[in-house]
Amino acid sequence: MTTRTLIVEIDDTQLVSLPYGINLCIAMQVNCISNVVWASRKLEHLSKKNPFQWTDEYQIFGAHADFISNNPLNIRFGQMTTYSADGYISSPVDDPDVVGNTIRVHNDFDDAYIGISAKLEGEYLPVFVSPTPLVLQADTDFKPVDNVIVFWSSTDTTSTMTSHITGPSIEVDLTAQATQTVSFTGPPNQGKFFPGPLPPPAA
Repeated sequence: MTTRTLIVEIDDTQLVSLPYGINLCIAMQVNCISNVVWASRKLEHLSKKNPFQWTDEYQIFGAHADFISNNPLNIRFGQMTTYSADGYISSPVDDPDVVGNTIRVHNDFDDAYIGISAKLEGEYLPVFVSPTPLVLQADTDFKPVDNVIVFWSSTDTTSTMTSHITGPSIEVDLTAQATQTVSFTGPPNQGKFFPGPLPPPAA
């Protein structure tokens, strides 16, 4: 199982000039959507080098209008599960028809939503909630990818849903290269994200 590491470097100017209360956030893509903050760190907890580390381990949970499951189930790529008519998710089973980095859900529950959590630094945290109800009596595939968005937010925190990212951000694809670094640098109040580490100090 591959361990993926994202390192976010922040220069000293930004660490002292970013507004108090802002959070560094990351969100993972599932089905080409990033709608849940996977992790956030407060500015006062950040340093010049900030690593985030994860493996491709997932859980699935169900929801509808007034219920969110408190009993998530571990699920792997190539497995499927059923959201039953009485509101329970069955234990995932291997399915040869589910290929690639895919998780499949068969839905028999009216007004059902599915959530997916991924393991970050030893803890399962939500990365996705289906934005619309699943089609009744049909299969829906979910494809988490190691493609994350890094951004700043004064309102978003870990596990909150987000629909619109404003301000500086950067997309990082870790599917082919398991360890990557991005940096945030620039004049006070004008910082931007860049691929790669911070430039070396001037001689």
